[in-house]
Amino acid sequence: MVMRYLLDSNIVIFALKDPACVAANRLRATEAADIAICSVVEGELYTGARKYGNPARRMATLDEMLAIYPSLPFDSACVPQ
Repeated sequence: MVMRYLLDSNIVIFALKDPACVAANRLRATEAADIAICSVVEGELYTGARKYGNPARRMATLDEMLAIYPSLPFDSACVPQ
């Protein structure tokens, strides 16, 4: 698998807030197999979802959006030495 895009939390937030924005359009136009999310970014998104109004709805929305993208681990092995 050749991945083309690794999602950042800002891009996911933009796409969720405005489904007509450039980021959302690009995500829809790109094969899901070409997109992934890092476990760190996934954690940031879920932490944010828990902090603001209607956390259950926000977390469900994230679950639905992120279900199609693999979550890549990020640990010390990812840090260049």
